[in-house]
Amino acid sequence: MDLIKGSSSSSSSSLSSSSTSLVSTEKPVKFKVRAVITVRNKIKEDLKETIVKHIDALADKIGRNVVLELVSTEIDPKTKAAKKSTEAVLKDWSKKSNLKVERVNYTAEFIVDSNFGEPGAITVTNKHQKEFFLESITIEGFATGPVHFPCNSWPYLPGDTPAGLRLLREKELRNLRGDGKGVRNLSDRIYDYDIYNDLGNPDKGIEYARPNLGGSDMYPYPRRCRTGREPSDTDMYAESRVEKPLPMYVPRDERFEESKQNTFTVKRLKAVLHNLIPGLKASLSASNQDFNEFSDVDGLYSEGLLIKLGLQDDGSMPLMVGNHMPHVPYFSPHHVTLSNLWPLNLASLLLDLVLDQSVWLHHLLMQPLTGCGC
Repeated sequence: MDLIKGSSSSSSSSLSSSSTSLVSTEKPVKFKVRAVITVRNKIKEDLKETIVKHIDALADKIGRNVVLELVSTEIDPKTKAAKKSTEAVLKDWSKKSNLKVERVNYTAEFIVDSNFGEPGAITVTNKHQKEFFLESITIEGFATGPVHFPCNSWPYLPGDTPAGLRLLREKELRNLRGDGKGVRNLSDRIYDYDIYNDLGNPDKGIEYARPNLGGSDMYPYPRRCRTGREPSDTDMYAESRVEKPLPMYVPRDERFEESKQNTFTVKRLKAVLHNLIPGLKASLSASNQDFNEFSDVDGLYSEGLLIKLGLQDDGSMPLMVGNHMPHVPYFSPHHVTLSNLWPLNLASLLLDLVLDQSVWLHHLLMQPLTGCGC
């Protein structure tokens, strides 16, 4: 830890050989702390991103840097605001931005007072054109030891937030809630809600108009994420549509990162091929015989179906499953029940034959069968 001590002055006056007074005034001591910033690089970059990255590397050399500021958990009694360090610049961005690795560590140095207290937050200002994925920051140099900042959430519950961080947290809350006005940009993190008033596209024609969904007293839901787009030309209550290839607004924290987006794309392609290829085979197959009408299904019960047992491949004793009812008096109270259940038993019989021959043999004893060709 490098110490930068403030100047000190002392005055002494000797009134006599027996009396001496010494008055000393000390300014607060300042010292440096070092930060290690971990940034995750993209796995693949397109041409546009590569060009912007080189432009940012040149701009970093002339002062358009990434600036960080350390914020204390304590309040300065003089300013009534949170104690802050001096601004620090991310070092060696232009040199390390072209490294082909997954993670890159950068450094920065803050100057803080000796009464700075415990660091509670870090503000990061990106003056580059291209965004970057900040993963973590570790501060070294405090007497309490290293302080680690995982850049994905607040570590304090709202009621336990230190006094020095309350204003920052209120500002963060406004950034997430928004004010219900304006058009949302892709870089916004606002979670604001609206009714479904963009289901149709009345500008294309009256047949493309759709009623709004949600927002009424009886049916307040469902809701969608508010985008704030301009209303359509023909209906002021319908929001204008975003057509491809323009992207739809999604809060920045909810957008898929690169690895998850790649996985989603691959799985979606597999799902399409999994259903497309069997469908093509079925449509092009010559043996494809679908039921055209209900009479085809009824014909299975009236005409019967020739089924061979697996143990008798020579055909000496094939069996015909017919739609023959057991003899039940017409006025029997069970007549209607048996009439309805017998086709169901027949369907169950055919299914069990495919699944297990032992079950089929059990049905031979339980269900009425008619011999054929014996």
